[in-house]
Amino acid sequence: MGERTQKLCISCMSSIPEGVSKCPVCGYDGSQTNPEPYLPIGYRLHDRYVIGRTEDYDGDTATYIAYDWKSSKAVHLKEYLPENGCSRADESCAVIPKTGAEKHYRASLETFNKTYNNLKSIVSKSMIEVSECFQDNNTGYAVIQLFDGISLKEFLKLKNGTLTWKQCKLLLYPVMDVLEEMHRQGIVHRGVSPDTIFINRHGEIKLGGYATPAVRTKGTEYQARLYPGYSANEQYTGTGTQSPSTDVYAIAAVIYRCLTGITPQTAESRKGFDRLLSVAELNTTVPHYVSNAISLAMVVDQDGRTNSIENLRHGLENEPIDNGTFFDLENVDFGDKEEEKKPEVKKKDLEDGGKKPEKERKALKEIIQEPDDISEEEEKLHALVRTIMIVTAAIFGIILAIFLLWNLIISKSLAKPSVPEDSTVFTYDIEVPDYTNLRISSDSFNNQDFVFIIEDMENNEIEEGIVLRQEPGAGTMVPPGTEIILYVSKHLG
Repeated sequence: MGERTQKLCISCMSSIPEGVSKCPVCGYDGSQTNPEPYLPIGYRLHDRYVIGRTEDYDGDTATYIAYDWKSSKAVHLKEYLPENGCSRADESCAVIPKTGAEKHYRASLETFNKTYNNLKSIVSKSMIEVSECFQDNNTGYAVIQLFDGISLKEFLKLKNGTLTWKQCKLLLYPVMDVLEEMHRQGIVHRGVSPDTIFINRHGEIKLGGYATPAVRTKGTEYQARLYPGYSANEQYTGTGTQSPSTDVYAIAAVIYRCLTGITPQTAESRKGFDRLLSVAELNTTVPHYVSNAISLAMVVDQDGRTNSIENLRHGLENEPIDNGTFFDLENVDFGDKEEEKKPEVKKKDLEDGGKKPEKERKALKEIIQEPDDISEEEEKLHALVRTIMIVTAAIFGIILAIFLLWNLIISKSLAKPSVPEDSTVFTYDIEVPDYTNLRISSDSFNNQDFVFIIEDMENNEIEEGIVLRQEPGAGTMVPPGTEIILYVSKHLG
């Protein structure tokens, strides 16, 4: 018998049945192509990788899905391809910098290569791996692990928007371990957010979302890709030093979002008008020392902010914090400080590739509710509980129906029907859009899902009628009919 081979879609690298002419996953039938100047679908790179469809572009880097013939796995492959700074040769696919921009192209390419080579040197089970970096076609490439999971943002939606402090620790402490290791090697992530932290059903937590510094900074030659609510103030201003405290702000903001269900006010808007409530004010179950540690880590002014992941962890554990020395990337080499001592258990975890103890792994699986094997007695008990819950729900439904019918009869003479106080039982939560920086007369406010309350806010620097702040913040999950307070610029005197 001949050897059976796997048939893959050359566009999305998904397995497809024999005899199928159109991919059931992505719809590829051989006619689709990647737009210029991206590499064409089916292109063989470095005698190892087959290029599929383009999945993302951030201004200086294109991301493709690709197939690695050596490992027989699908991967993500990043190509340095600066916007408006280059073109591609038709036949060779080589990247050609524009005339007069050659020196800048080389310097930026060097930054790309350095960023991903540094990431490749880090070994941790809690980060999406950079497995290879190489140069070809007069540009640079990085091969990134393809992780089968969902983002923390999606995960929070499945968890009704919030987590307990215990769950936060189990999920996010491994991410903090990775950030500590990055900082030791002189790397600042600059993009930590619920969109760049990923979770799979086996309880694995991984940090991804890598990019070059220019993409994570406003005011560069690229369109900045920042994460409102999570990017630090120095990323908006382009001034000051982006250091480990930049990532401290971001991971603290992620914890804030997990514990409160609210996306924090952007650092840029907080600098002018800071109305960010503490975690303890929004979630009374969170210890005050945890709330205080998050507040210190989210100080807008970098000089007053918690300066390291280690000190953030001390604060979250109610331990003394030494914040007297702040990192300065120009004067401090994070990788050469041999005298800096770390807890032994963390060092061992890094040496072991970030493997988690069995107890912690089981706790993580409980958070994501992955089903484990259960005994026959437990199954019988679960069935009994389910039966009781169904019967109870049915009785409650009958009582509720009678109540609603009675309420309808009582209120039928009213000109305008009222909404029962417990109507939230029958509604689903919806996400609050971001109204900041919009003109109050915009069509965006013709939204019948919310009730808008306009509050004037004195600001003579911004034209009148612009939304400066909103409560609840963008991304908050609320029931329909919720009041949205809009603070609108008003010129006075």
